[in-house]
Amino acid sequence: MPAATSIAAPNKDGPGEINVPVSIGGLVIHPGDIIVGDEDGVVALRPAEAAGVLEDARKKAKDEAKQLEDTLAGRLDAAGSTKRLPPRASRSAKDP
Repeated sequence: MPAATSIAAPNKDGPGEINVPVSIGGLVIHPGDIIVGDEDGVVALRPAEAAGVLEDARKKAKDEAKQLEDTLAGRLDAAGSTKRLPPRASRSAKDP
């Protein structure tokens, strides 16, 4: 038997389908869905949703970059509060 074959695999006349929805971990994946994953997880979306999701993701990334910039500049505390923080040099050891 060749190394690339599997006895458990369906044959051309047996069970198995293509271009049908499948369920993976409770999420239904449809033929043509866009699948994206990274170290935090995997997401599937319909092609018709892609433009809106991309726009939302870009806005979120921009907002997070602004928040990081403001935090590093002392304009926000680590929790994202807009209260004005004193300059680093004037903070005491007990200040947050």
